[in-house]
Amino acid sequence: MAFPCAEYVSITKLMSTNYDLYMNGGARETSYARNSTFQTPEELTKGAKPKNKGNICLTRRSPPMVYKAYFKQFQRDFRLFLKSRSEELTPGGKMVLTFIGREKPHQNSDPCAVIIGMVLKDMVLEGLVEEAKLDSFNVPLYGPTIEEVRQVIEVEGSFALQTLKTIQIGWDADLQEDVDNSVFNSKRIGEFITKTVRAVFEPLLSAEFGKDMMDVLFSRFSKKVSQLMELETLEYTSVVMSLTRAT
Repeated sequence: MAFPCAEYVSITKLMSTNYDLYMNGGARETSYARNSTFQTPEELTKGAKPKNKGNICLTRRSPPMVYKAYFKQFQRDFRLFLKSRSEELTPGGKMVLTFIGREKPHQNSDPCAVIIGMVLKDMVLEGLVEEAKLDSFNVPLYGPTIEEVRQVIEVEGSFALQTLKTIQIGWDADLQEDVDNSVFNSKRIGEFITKTVRAVFEPLLSAEFGKDMMDVLFSRFSKKVSQLMELETLEYTSVVMSLTRAT
C-alpha cells in the first residue's frame, strides 16, 4: 500500500462509536507501525534495472514513471480505504482524516524519507551499504496533493467532501508548545525527531539493510536533521479533510 502515513484517523458513526488509527500502538488495522499491507508499487520492482536509482522515495529528481507508479497505487489504495470506511458508516456519518501530503506536484513526497535517502547514499560511498540495495529499495509511502486527494474522493463517490486543506507543521512542533526553546538545542531536537521517525521507518529499513545498520543509520540521520535545522525550517505538509457519508 502506498498510502501516506496517517497521523490520526477518526471515524464517527451516528451511534457515536470512534475508531482510531495510531502511528504507534493499536493492533492490526488500527496500527500503522504494525500494518503489514504497505507495499512498494509493483512497477518499481520489475526488471533488473532500478527505476528510481539513488532514491528511496518519490523526489523532484525521480523519473515520470516513478510518479505514475506511486500515484496509481495511491489511487487504488485510497479508493479501497474510502469504500471500506463507507461500509462501516451509516448515511450522514462523519469522518476526519489527516495524513502527510505535499503542496505541489513536483515536490518531494516525504521529507523524512528524502533525508534517510541522503544518509544511505553517504553510507554507500563509505562501503557500509551496497549500492544495489539502495537502488532497489523504495519506501511504500506517497504524499498526495490536495487535488489528487479531491480527485479520488469525487471519483470513488462514497463521501461528500466538506473540508480539504493543507497545514504546515514543524518537525519540532511537539516541543515548541510545552518546552522552553532554550532547553533544546538543534542537536537534542534532532535526537527527539529521530526517535519518532525511527519508530515508523525502522521495520522497513531493517528488513532491507539489516538490523545491525540501524543504529548507525539513525545516528547519522539525527546529525543530518540537526545540521539542516540550522539552515532552514523543517516542516511537514499535512493534508486535512472532513467527509460525510453520502446518502
